[in-house]
Amino acid sequence: MRRFVVVVAAALIAVALAVGAVAGAGNPSKPIIPAIGIATLGEIDNDFWEFTEDESGLTVLSVWAETGSDKTTCLATMNESLNGVAVNDLYCSSRTVQLEDGAWHKGVYLHLFLAAPLPAESAYWVNVYQEGAKFYGVPRKCDMPGCND
Repeated sequence: MRRFVVVVAAALIAVALAVGAVAGAGNPSKPIIPAIGIATLGEIDNDFWEFTEDESGLTVLSVWAETGSDKTTCLATMNESLNGVAVNDLYCSSRTVQLEDGAWHKGVYLHLFLAAPLPAESAYWVNVYQEGAKFYGVPRKCDMPGCND
């Protein structure tokens, strides 16, 4: 019976990976990550800085990654930090943004609210899931049309 359970589990994992590979196929410039999984986005550092409040020092980092999905259901959790300050809040949402190619691209939008300005040589990695994601692209600063509209 135990051998049967192991074989069934292995078959299910193989099917899940195949579905993810098929979902990402047809666009070789994008990384192929299973569509049903969670991806780790990073390195998120001072290049993603949006603003710092003068009085409180609260600092906001804005991150967008292409996923091919416009579904609003998403989940983000902290993974790891390198010399980072405390993250007070982390939010995710769906955004469709216009990139340099003039086309509109669907993805996930992250906001990290830090307790203080991020020191140099610091970075974060965030686990993210977006319903319907076909892939998870490279994170970029969310300062293009569609981010804060």
